[in-house]
Amino acid sequence: ILAVITQESNLGKNVGQCYLKNIETGAGVKIKTGAVSPKTMNPKTIQYFLEIIKNINEKKGLIRDPFATPVSCVMYSNGAPYGWGGGMGPGQFIAKTWKIYDSKVGAITGRVADPWDIRDAFLATALYLKDSGGSVKSGEFKATMNYFSGSSWTRWEEFYGRSVLSIATGYEKDIAAIGG
Repeated sequence: ILAVITQESNLGKNVGQCYLKNIETGAGVKIKTGAVSPKTMNPKTIQYFLEIIKNINEKKGLIRDPFATPVSCVMYSNGAPYGWGGGMGPGQFIAKTWKIYDSKVGAITGRVADPWDIRDAFLATALYLKDSGGSVKSGEFKATMNYFSGSSWTRWEEFYGRSVLSIATGYEKDIAAIGG
């Protein structure tokens, strides 16, 4: 869990560098420069994103602006946008996936789940990995890959799983070194 959150957001230090700006196309802007960022969020998931923000605002009494809330930017491969951005919070959940874990996290914590709250992100990540078979050592790679790209991951995307497992091994060695 710790390795996934490290890979996704450097333990919550980078919860996204884009803002969604266009709910029709999913385009956004880069937070630091204001430059247009295409494919910031898949238009098919924007409704879920807006529902999540509305729910948090209503139940927590917040005024979080969906167009000024950090989400991940689209990734690039060979200079071209690859897939979609839109990952939320320390766990970088896509809004549609968060909707699945929103009520599960809320049922455990007794409060409104918030993907930008590190505690909720850790819990949702744990539940997702467990649901993907990661509760046994032999299932960790597959669960990690499912976390990254669902069940349709490709061979070239395996860098993600290898990176996460390498981070986890490093954490295990550090814990062993301090007598954990």
